[in-house]
Amino acid sequence: SPAPFFHLVDVLTETSNRPAAEAAAAVPPAVMRLHYRMLHRLARVSGLLAVSDTIIRHAAVAVDARLGAIAVTQPGDPGQASIVATFGYPRALVEHVRIEPGAGVIGTVMRSRKPLYTTTGDRLTGARRPRYHTSSFIAVPILGDREVLGAICVTDRRGDQAFARRDVAALRLFASGAALALERHDPSWPDAQAV
Repeated sequence: SPAPFFHLVDVLTETSNRPAAEAAAAVPPAVMRLHYRMLHRLARVSGLLAVSDTIIRHAAVAVDARLGAIAVTQPGDPGQASIVATFGYPRALVEHVRIEPGAGVIGTVMRSRKPLYTTTGDRLTGARRPRYHTSSFIAVPILGDREVLGAICVTDRRGDQAFARRDVAALRLFASGAALALERHDPSWPDAQAV
């Protein structure tokens, strides 16, 4: 399908044609190289688990996140998604969770088709989930030809620093690459290993 490819081209040209004032938000060359390595690796793996694990590992490293997850829509039910790969914590903690459209961060991103993020790096205090260190996170949709295929979400940048606009641009780039990989596969998603 050409739509994810054209979206990837849009993201790349958007980051390369910006005025100098927006240069700080551009994707750094090291992140572009990591994105290339992800695409190269995705060409050699198959199956939903292997593809999703490759995507989230590269995306989380690109923005220096401690934690990350990728949610993918369910075959036959594009309105509902489940978390299929995690970074920084075991997938077994969330593999049973089903995400409804508009519910929570991931559901909101998938319904709106727009990134959702906060750049405040304040340390969380009071009642919170133990695995989170800060309130800074980024979630971006994975956009297919006609529908949302899923979402990538990261949180807790190393050093408890806040994520920046360039991190949002980086994740959008990785989401474009993810769309190409996800659309290449059959919806039945056999969990084959790397070839």
